[in-house]
Amino acid sequence: MRRFYIALIPLTLTSCIGTNDAEDRVVSQKYIHKYGFELDKKEWVARDRDGKIEQFLANGVRVVKTYQNGDLQGETTYTYPYSATIERSYIYEQDELIQETIHDRRGVPIEQKHYNTEDEKTITFWGYSGAPLRLERYQKGLLTEGTYYNTRNAVESTVKHGEGRRYKRARNGALMAIDDISSGVLEQRTTYHPNGNIHVISRFEDYALSGVQKIHDPSGQLYMTNDWENGAIHGKKIAYRKGQVLQETPYQFGKREGVEKRFDDQGALVAEVEFHEDEKHGPATLYNAGDGVKKAWFYKGKPIQAERFHMLTSKEDVAQD
Repeated sequence: MRRFYIALIPLTLTSCIGTNDAEDRVVSQKYIHKYGFELDKKEWVARDRDGKIEQFLANGVRVVKTYQNGDLQGETTYTYPYSATIERSYIYEQDELIQETIHDRRGVPIEQKHYNTEDEKTITFWGYSGAPLRLERYQKGLLTEGTYYNTRNAVESTVKHGEGRRYKRARNGALMAIDDISSGVLEQRTTYHPNGNIHVISRFEDYALSGVQKIHDPSGQLYMTNDWENGAIHGKKIAYRKGQVLQETPYQFGKREGVEKRFDDQGALVAEVEFHEDEKHGPATLYNAGDGVKKAWFYKGKPIQAERFHMLTSKEDVAQD
């Protein structure tokens, strides 16, 4: 019977994961038999690859992998660069990953993943006190069960049978986000500034941003809204200052399309810029510019004379006909 394990997905950690190939390059490597004596590569293979491979990488990381009969078996570790402190550790059984853990620079576990079956894992995340802040279970990638604690180790929210609310706190207990979970997936996320005020409210559909996203400054005032559809801005992006609209930009599936409008602090229109396929295309008009209205023209992002613009667009219309 397989054992039951606890797992955790990294949130805001920086680690050696994601370094480039040059940094991951192996500078030196040695083979150590299970009885402790060093081998060359041919001897390692001849003796069934039982023991450890110790590697030193160009980025200063020391890697130790444990093998049995050529399969990863037991612990594999990665240190912090130029340090003896383990940053990441993995447990394998016959080449199958069973557990992975991330540690801080003191070697204290921060988060851990345990894999019970191919389709099931559980996740744990610890605060500075050593008490868990999040315990979660996933099945086939869906969050099915979760228990979330505050800094006093009291339960503040739960997810049961894929439904509920998830509190995400940093290791110091600061509230980072509150997630609404439905059918095991994220439906809405509210993130917070360090002072506790709401930062961003976002909705999701099939794991992609969808609907109106609201972004607030540290004082709690709204300073931007975005219309999203299937992970792309589609609709309007609106910027605010003290509740007043400063800029309104239309988008079609992630690209600016249409007339962007800009306003002064009193709400008066001061500029209009036309976009097509995310480039300035058409007139850009400035109002109340001291000596009257000013207008410039653009064609596919490049400045152009109005007559030339009309000539080129007329040719395009004829070609399309």
